[in-house]
Amino acid sequence: MAAQSSVLGPAPVDSAVARMVMAAAFGTLGHSLARAALDSTSVSAWEIRTPTDAPELWDAFRAHLLRSVRGRALTAMDTVRSTISIGPIIVRNDSLLAEFTVGSAWRCPDGWKGSDTMYEVRAQRYGTSWTGTRTEVVGHSTSLGC
Repeated sequence: MAAQSSVLGPAPVDSAVARMVMAAAFGTLGHSLARAALDSTSVSAWEIRTPTDAPELWDAFRAHLLRSVRGRALTAMDTVRSTISIGPIIVRNDSLLAEFTVGSAWRCPDGWKGSDTMYEVRAQRYGTSWTGTRTEVVGHSTSLGC
């Protein structure tokens, strides 16, 4: 009988991993959180993309994020949006590698233009707990002018 690989593709994300990634994403939203705290009248449009596994965890994250930044879901009429995209999240053996992107954009005649910052989250599992969580900027992208 051949040995079976322990990595057969992306594994479902457990709640501890999801919460680490959520915390890392929130940690990058200082400007949006400050704006929401200082301006109690405006509501901003957000496009939030999350993994499809564990929908109850990601739905709760989405709702909490929108409350925290005084945001709402993006509509077809919006001309300005903030974005956050989480994934992929890869857990292999004792290592976590997750990616997420945070950005903002403006609707132009030829599509959305704006800027994004890409982040990477890494952690190591020791026994039953995760430790050494690091979040690093790994890239930027900008599309200029309408």
